[in-house]
Amino acid sequence: MNSNRKTTTEEEISSSSSKTPYDRKEWRKVLYKLSASGLSYPEKPMIKDLANGKYLSGMLKVSRIFDLGLQERILEVRKHLKDQSIQPLARRIESEYVRLFVADTGGARVKPFGSYYLDGELMGESVKEVTSIYSKSGMVKTEDYQGQPDHISVELEFLFKLTQSSLAEKYEIHAEFYDQLLRPWLGKFKNKVVKEANQGFYSLMVKWVCESLEADRKLVKEINNSNSAGFETS
Repeated sequence: MNSNRKTTTEEEISSSSSKTPYDRKEWRKVLYKLSASGLSYPEKPMIKDLANGKYLSGMLKVSRIFDLGLQERILEVRKHLKDQSIQPLARRIESEYVRLFVADTGGARVKPFGSYYLDGELMGESVKEVTSIYSKSGMVKTEDYQGQPDHISVELEFLFKLTQSSLAEKYEIHAEFYDQLLRPWLGKFKNKVVKEANQGFYSLMVKWVCESLEADRKLVKEINNSNSAGFETS
């Protein structure tokens, strides 16, 4: 056996495939889709992808492309979750989500709403700003959604939809929304989740989301600067 040959794990961690601005721009959709689904109530398709390794593989790819440095931890969690039976895994993930974000004695351990951090109360003044930007971007909530518009998963879903938008000013809107209404509380939210989480997945998820969004913000700045100079990023 050749001792110089890298193991599969080493190859996955060190792989540097696709790090050009174009590749990062293309993978923004995946970044935000995974972020939104990972912090939404865990539905069966997401649980299935956790069990078969696809979900964590997507996170791993984004971590490589955006140089997040979380590859080793992602591989550890993927190994732990991969090939587990769907129903037991679903019960663990769902119960942890509920414990953290929905209900416990005295309420959720971690409030997943921007207004809680920005205004010191739920449905505070910042919610008007959130819904205003949603409307300006042509995004409207579906009739069957009864939750708050500033839930972390809704805000991330908005940013995902923005990656698919044909609006010429979508990157400016992204920067405005992230800088004013998401970034100011995201770090506090992450710290609370890391402190309270019993399952490795949610601790990893919030770290990955924070690192991914900060890395993407740098890319958005590059794109906006390029566009303002009269160039278009391919």
